[in-house]
Amino acid sequence: LSSKPGGKNFATYCSDNNGNYWLFGGNSNTGTGNDLWKYTESNNIWTWMKGDSTTNRIGIYGTLNQPNINNKPGSRSGAVMWKGGPDELWLFGGYGYGNSVEGNLNDLWKYTISTNTWTWVKGDSSIDNSGIYNQTPIQNKPGGRSGAANWKDNNGTIWLFGGVGFSDSGNGQLNDLWKYDITTNTWTWV
Repeated sequence: LSSKPGGKNFATYCSDNNGNYWLFGGNSNTGTGNDLWKYTESNNIWTWMKGDSTTNRIGIYGTLNQPNINNKPGSRSGAVMWKGGPDELWLFGGYGYGNSVEGNLNDLWKYTISTNTWTWVKGDSSIDNSGIYNQTPIQNKPGGRSGAANWKDNNGTIWLFGGVGFSDSGNGQLNDLWKYDITTNTWTWV
């Protein structure tokens, strides 16, 4: 088949409720991508769903919490991705492009499968932002980072640990643990 992603490293991936596999971004020999691919195992087909065919692209953020067909995360590697509800995928951070230049990202995105749209949900559109710890839930946010670990628990809470990036007092190797509540759109520093 002619449609397939090119060679990559530090891409992020997850599966959906229908058994499809999703792949986003990563580094190639031409730069960093923001391409989103779906692999359907039952028929062995890759489908390019969203993003650019060229590398090193800035993000199009639009309005916070407003889906738009033109929205898209910037090119990045070392991000984390997970399955949300039946019709959504989530993407956080990585090292790549915000709204202008390259650096550590702390933006949180939701991809709605049925409408093929990205929504910028939380975090900054710029790079290298420090985390905000132990404030009111609406203010809390992890700093920009790449290479974090993530998982979703049985209650639908998303967990994020560590990576390389920015705390509230500088940058480097991180060991902070965060949880994100989809229903309240809040990060909690655990």
